[in-house]
Amino acid sequence: MLEVIAGVALIALAVLVPLALLGAAILACARVLRVRGARASSTRADRGRRLRAPRVCYCSGGGRRALRLLMASEFSAGGVVVNDAGEVVVIVPTRRAADGSKVLALPKGHPDGSETAAEAALREVREETGVVAELVESLGKVRYSYQRDGRRIAKVVEFFLLRYVEGDLADHDHEVQEACWVSAEQAEQTLSYAGERDMVRRALSRPGSGR
Repeated sequence: MLEVIAGVALIALAVLVPLALLGAAILACARVLRVRGARASSTRADRGRRLRAPRVCYCSGGGRRALRLLMASEFSAGGVVVNDAGEVVVIVPTRRAADGSKVLALPKGHPDGSETAAEAALREVREETGVVAELVESLGKVRYSYQRDGRRIAKVVEFFLLRYVEGDLADHDHEVQEACWVSAEQAEQTLSYAGERDMVRRALSRPGSGR
């Protein structure tokens, strides 16, 4: 009888031990699969968050506004001074272009204190060219950007049509190497900046230009 019981016990052990080992292996695999599943879900969520991150599209109006907010800004005012012969005052500033070349430009500069744009234009013309002029009308604004000390600067310059009154071009200040009268056609062709050439064209199309 004891031999029978011992035989049954051995048979039971032979069956149960492999089953226990198999169960442990299944549980271990399940834990690994759960961990991998959690990691995969986290990775997908992270990817989703990255894909849904806000982007600035610089081709859209909103993108351009956001870009302007990130840039420093400057404002200047200048004048297209025209005499009775239809000539325009241009200047050669002492400050050179980025490549070291001379610049042929219209007189312009920053407003001082509480000056209006028109007042600043009249003063800058007087200082940089030595002539006194009177205001006719606004010609509009030129917008561009440039780099200074590693920063991008958004620049706006409002130009005014001004009529020559009096003054000598030799009385220009130290920031100007030379000031001179040139024909309207020459100014349109030789001014260094496209925006300023356009302002001359606008000025000469107005009734008060003297042309």
